[in-house]
Amino acid sequence: MQAIHSLLLVILVLHVSGCNLTNKKPQGPIPSIPASVFNLNENINIETEQQIFYLDSDTRKQISELVANTQTNKDKVSTIIHAIFDHSSLNLAYSIHANTVAQQTFNGRQANCLSLTILAFSMLEEIGIKANFQEVLIPEFWTQRDGNTLINHHVNLKIVLNGTKYLPKKRAMTIDFNPQQINKGLKTKVLNKKQIVSKFYANKGAEYLIKNNYDLAFLYLSNAVKTDPNNNSAWLNLGVVFARQDMLETAKEFYEYSITLNPDFVSGYENLALLLRKQGKHVLAEKQLARLHRQRLSNPYYHLMLGDKDALAKNFNQAIKHYKSALKINHDMHQVYFSLAKAYFELDNIKSAKYSLRKAKNVSNDANLQQVYSSKLNALYSF
Repeated sequence: MQAIHSLLLVILVLHVSGCNLTNKKPQGPIPSIPASVFNLNENINIETEQQIFYLDSDTRKQISELVANTQTNKDKVSTIIHAIFDHSSLNLAYSIHANTVAQQTFNGRQANCLSLTILAFSMLEEIGIKANFQEVLIPEFWTQRDGNTLINHHVNLKIVLNGTKYLPKKRAMTIDFNPQQINKGLKTKVLNKKQIVSKFYANKGAEYLIKNNYDLAFLYLSNAVKTDPNNNSAWLNLGVVFARQDMLETAKEFYEYSITLNPDFVSGYENLALLLRKQGKHVLAEKQLARLHRQRLSNPYYHLMLGDKDALAKNFNQAIKHYKSALKINHDMHQVYFSLAKAYFELDNIKSAKYSLRKAKNVSNDANLQQVYSSKLNALYSF
């Protein structure tokens, strides 16, 4: 589902622990969206729902060949998913920037979590397997990119397979393209196709926002909220677009509406506080930001984000303090140990860097990540 300083981008990849993200029916009317300040080329056509999920005849033939020797629906699902996960038949590589439609994902061999999920849905649909989209309800997880603070959301697929003669009970399977492996035990919410299309538009809009292409950002984000008026992340990002045009009252309206959709939407409150700061209302802004800071102290990913910001500014000793605070809350976070290792390495503390890398490897449940950490650990032994 990134914050510019809270651009909430649904680059659906990362997960944390339980979160109360239930959308509620808004009390007021849907805000009107002024378009006159943007240069919208009439020749630009954004992807339709049909195009987002479409697979051509050659691709459908390859899918049929993949499952030709399978007997049960479970075997068919496993074959399709292994083809994607194992990088063997399709040779797909993960890329957080690759917001692609199903056919592009299949052809281009790169995708982010949302694009992979869309492709998997279309491939399963082709072989007659019905899957449901789910949003994994996560608290805030931040990443840094091109000077922007990004908040990540995540979706996956759930399949219910009918029983067989020997196993009559229905079986549920969850397909989750999560390279971090940190979403276990979280609550989920079923999404329909329209909501997924809205998230796809929101992703594309956020990418253009990062690139400062406000015309295309507006085009995609406005279509995101038209497709799903309850997409609070898209409303927030749309507010960022207008804030960057110095249309602060419009931005404020969209921020407030995102909170109306979800009163627990912390990033909406943060954007409002930053808008107050931009308006010169510093006392009120800092009071609200301080409250949000206190509220987030129990979230280990908040400390990780603070550490990453300090590391980016080369304040490595301060970054280490934040990483250790995160580990006090959750000592099984491999990505924190990895960040800790990088900070120690920058301080020429090779012993502590090795220890942190070993911890990252040991707490990770993902074989690919373990291999990555092993190779980095081996490289450290040359120092």
